[in-house]
Amino acid sequence: MLPQTTSTRGSSSKRSGRISCSATEKLPAGNGRCGAGRWRWALYEVETPELAVALAERGADFVETMAVSPMIEGFKALARNA
Repeated sequence: MLPQTTSTRGSSSKRSGRISCSATEKLPAGNGRCGAGRWRWALYEVETPELAVALAERGADFVETMAVSPMIEGFKALARNA
């Protein structure tokens, strides 16, 4: 669970130590790593398990999705095929 913060989406908060943005905002183009620092990356609008895994590999600490059930089922399918 993320620490409580007063920051808004798409912004950073030094108090919470988190940067929250959509999966396509503020990230380096291509497959570049998330910016390093004392904060943790929280990315929202993640639509597929494959994207969640790719973002984690790039340094994302948390992902958020509006498609919870499909995401869970997608992760189950990925686990079965691993």
